[in-house]
Amino acid sequence: MDMQEIVTRVAFCKKCFKNGSPKKGQKIMVHGSSSNLFKMIEASDYGYPGFTPHTFEIVKYLRDEKLLVSSICGIEGCGSYFVYEVINHRQRHSFLKFIEENLEFETFTSERWSALMYLSEHDFAEIYKV
Repeated sequence: MDMQEIVTRVAFCKKCFKNGSPKKGQKIMVHGSSSNLFKMIEASDYGYPGFTPHTFEIVKYLRDEKLLVSSICGIEGCGSYFVYEVINHRQRHSFLKFIEENLEFETFTSERWSALMYLSEHDFAEIYKV
């Protein structure tokens, strides 16, 4: 199989729903499909509570065109956190870390993964001004 193995898409998060996330200014981890790198963005507006960017990754290829997929919420403090460093009295984002106990695992069919991959990114980009 030759397919992209990491993608960020909007999904529902119970913890963020309870906390009212996403909120304007919140830091969010996303994976850039062009750069193939994780980066931090800030929510430019309030979104729908509980519907937040999640990173999905193929962990393992299984038999019968099935995949083991991990997913994690991108909201800082929920599924990820950012390590900062101070250089010349200026704080800057240094790198991202996952909160591993918040990783969720699920079996996908290859068709479900393809649907996730080809889901329009327009809504995501519009909400988060990426």
